[in-house]
Amino acid sequence: MADAMAAAVAAFLKPQRPERPEPLFRPIPDGEPFPLDALPPVLQAGVEGVRGRTQAPVALCAQSVLAVAGLGAARSSDVRLSTGQERPLSLFLATVAASGERKSSTDNEASKPVAAWEAKRRATYATEAENHRVRLAAFETATKELHRIHKKNRAALEAALKELGPPPAPPFLPIATAGADPTIEGLWLLLKDGWGFAGIFSAEGGQFVGSHAMNPDNKLKTAAALSELWDGKPWTRTRRGDGVSVLTGRRIAMHLMLQPEAAGLFLADPVLIDQGLLSRVLVASPTSTMGTRFAAPTLDTERALDRYLLCMSDLWGQPVRHKKGERGALDLRLLALSADAVEAVEAFGREVEADLTDAGRWRPVSGFANKLPEHA
Repeated sequence: MADAMAAAVAAFLKPQRPERPEPLFRPIPDGEPFPLDALPPVLQAGVEGVRGRTQAPVALCAQSVLAVAGLGAARSSDVRLSTGQERPLSLFLATVAASGERKSSTDNEASKPVAAWEAKRRATYATEAENHRVRLAAFETATKELHRIHKKNRAALEAALKELGPPPAPPFLPIATAGADPTIEGLWLLLKDGWGFAGIFSAEGGQFVGSHAMNPDNKLKTAAALSELWDGKPWTRTRRGDGVSVLTGRRIAMHLMLQPEAAGLFLADPVLIDQGLLSRVLVASPTSTMGTRFAAPTLDTERALDRYLLCMSDLWGQPVRHKKGERGALDLRLLALSADAVEAVEAFGREVEADLTDAGRWRPVSGFANKLPEHA
């Protein structure tokens, strides 16, 4: 007995090799391959062409292409869901990619049609703004003169002012992208004084996560405004100085390329989860291609990129239609789903709903899952 106790004590006192620390969180598994074959041929060509030049992950290229195409389509059309509800065509996208994954290069290649659209508008904006200044000065002078002539005859003054008409409208701002760190007030002004649509596109999405719009005082109102715009609702603001104003017919798209740490802050934010903004965001976290990027563009990938750029340039080159009497409000046609599309979406919706039970795979992300048919 004494020997056994001595052996036990000796074993207890024997120096132990420390165990390796266990991570607090399980490693995130690699994402599933992006379903490239689900895209229309021209967007597949865009992904192929952009990837040929950048060798970036397929999902990164696809998200950039989708953002450009989505906003370009949303300028002209809405879609009627199988439920009868109307929704915009633009998308909110987020792509998680580390530094060095060529996010900026991918964004630059995919967004060339947007950059060309903005450059064309900037080329004429200065002249249009000067012409507006001259016309407005002439209008104000004419208004003062009518007041002087008819100051004792109200009926005549009203008739004269009616004949003169409203003041000349300023040209729309030559901007389609809001950058990564817009304030919600700045976004309001862009949608009010711009062409009625905007894209929050950035290869440095961390700027948005750490921006003034997303600080604790502004985060909730920013998320609520973006959610309403994703839904296609009018944006109403009530201010003591500005009074009550409503923006209708505005469309916005978003693609944030986020480094993993910034993505963690964004995607795990309880305010954004509870409010519902993250349920409206399609997220991709592709496997890195670093260490394998030895290929160069080929004739096939360059031709594919040309097909994409030609189609997107045509899409973005279409005239922007606005409603009469509502400055900046887009005049949107309504697209209807085909019978086959309705059947497919409804079947998908039933499949998702069946997995929203307590034990279902979608229950932990039920807010996002409930939006899946609309995303589709």
